[in-house]
Amino acid sequence: MFNDISLIRGHNFRDYSDQHLKHFLHVLRAKPTLGRYVRSVAANMDNSSIEVLKVLFCLPVIHTLWISHFNNCYAPTLPKNAGASRVKVLRLLHCGAHENALTEILSWPKALEELCYEVDQGEWSGQFAGETLPQWDSAAFVRALGSQKDSLKHLSMTRRWQYNKGMPYNPPIDFSNFTALTFLRLFHVFLVGVHFGPAKNIHEKLPAQLEQLEVYYDDAPHHRFVEVHELGWLTVMALLKPTHLPALQAVAIFSPERLGEIEGDEENHGAWVPPSCVSQAFEQAGIALSIDLQYPLFPGLLQT
Repeated sequence: MFNDISLIRGHNFRDYSDQHLKHFLHVLRAKPTLGRYVRSVAANMDNSSIEVLKVLFCLPVIHTLWISHFNNCYAPTLPKNAGASRVKVLRLLHCGAHENALTEILSWPKALEELCYEVDQGEWSGQFAGETLPQWDSAAFVRALGSQKDSLKHLSMTRRWQYNKGMPYNPPIDFSNFTALTFLRLFHVFLVGVHFGPAKNIHEKLPAQLEQLEVYYDDAPHHRFVEVHELGWLTVMALLKPTHLPALQAVAIFSPERLGEIEGDEENHGAWVPPSCVSQAFEQAGIALSIDLQYPLFPGLLQT
């Protein structure tokens, strides 16, 4: 019987046929009781209507949804049982949905526990219906996720690669009001921001109960981890653990930069040793610190 339903082939959301989705919906219409056995669904929204999302979110025992290419500019119509969906794990890949649309679907789960959000900034630019679209804004995402701030435990936040220009930089993102969040995985540009002065107050924008933090650098030519000014936010986080991040147990840094490129020595590709002030701060705070350089630029973070 149904359990995990994939409307794509493998993990390639472009290798997709509308017929898969149409057949699935046809079966559900013919035998609605089969929906009681569907706990996990993966679907591509490229050529599908918002009605499909309503059907998937409203399945009676649904637990996990993988939704690719949800790019709505405006909010969809609220389903009758909004806020009552049983979805606990939601993965939004290639997601270009704007704030109103994102706010709407993120309000449908009764108590979302895990979210993987991969923003496609290209969908946040240009014009739509004669209107100029706003640039992507980290504060807009936090507002959109506000309905889940008391239940969300695990958040992964990444961005699609842009070949022409980078995402506009925002101030450091603020998750301080997310009272259940214990695991946070995100890109450096979201956590620290750029061009907004020294990143000394990052600890104030993280939830006090956070236990694990993973930070990925994806713009090595312009923003490298192994630079003196990049270590400030990291050191302060350890020093202020007692007052701001008492539950923090582990911090992991991933960056694609190569030591040989940084130091002018192509043969030097060994493990990088952080300054003693950083190591000592983390050791004294009881926080495990791991640093992985030469990490693949796009490691498929949302696949885990």
